[in-house]
Formats: sequence, structure tokens, C-alpha cells
Amino acid sequence: MKMKNVIMIMLAFVCVSSYAQVTKNENQEHRKELHEKRANLTPEQMAELSTKKMTLHLDLNESQQAAIEKLELEKAKQKKAFHQKRKSGKELSENDRFESKIARLDSKIAYKKKMSSILNAEQYKKWEKGSFSKKRKHRKNHSKREFSSEKQEN
Repeated sequence: MKMKNVIMIMLAFVCVSSYAQVTKNENQEHRKELHEKRANLTPEQMAELSTKKMTLHLDLNESQQAAIEKLELEKAKQKKAFHQKRKSGKELSENDRFESKIARLDSKIAYKKKMSSILNAEQYKKWEKGSFSKKRKHRKNHSKREFSSEKQEN
């Protein structure tokens, strides 16, 4: 009788484990598809989408929308150029990487200053909280992936 219970428990465990693995693979494929679709957008389309999202999230007025769309277009063009440069496959030296990171951080600082001048205090606080939580969520997901890949290697 005990052996029968042990076998049933092990069978249930195997079924649950295989189901979890299938779900994880499906999620990865879905994310990959979304990433590819976003990569095909023009900078103008990316700027328009992000402006619309911010409008919904922050209740922007017309002048704020125009200013943010302009800012987002500039950001999208920089992002596209960065990705094109990265895709070219050139190996960057340590100094080039450092310079690239400095330029990206300077760009983020300037973007944040411009956003603070466009948005009112309440909107800025809400925007900053939203962008921080996205970054934290991204880091959390990224670290999980690294941990799981390290686990698989061992």
C-alpha cells in the first residue's frame, strides 16, 4: 500500500514538472515574437506608442503630449542607432564600451531632466515610480534567467 502511494506521488510530481517546463517554453517563445515585432517598428511608431501609453498613464494634456512625443522620437532614434551598431558585430574595446555606457547614461540623465520640465510634480512622481518598477521587474526577470542557466550548466 505504501509503495503504491509513493509511486502515485512521484507520477504526480513528474506530470506537474513537465507541465511547468512546457509553459515556460511557451512564454519564452511568446516574448521572442513580441521582441521581433517591436524591432520592426520605425522610431516614429515607437515614439507614438510610448507617448500614447504615457498619455493614458499620466493624463497628459495636448502640449505635454507634443513635447513628450518629440522627446520619445529622439530617444527611439538613439535606440535604433544603438541596436544597429550592436548588430554590426564589431567587437568593441573596453574603452569603447566605457564611452558607450557613459554616453547612454548622459542621455538618460538629460531625458529625465526634460521629463521633469514637461510633467507637473504629481505626473513626474508617477512616471518615475512606473519607470523604476519596470526596471526592477526587468532586473528581477533577468537575474532569474541567469540563475536558471547557471543551474543548468552545473
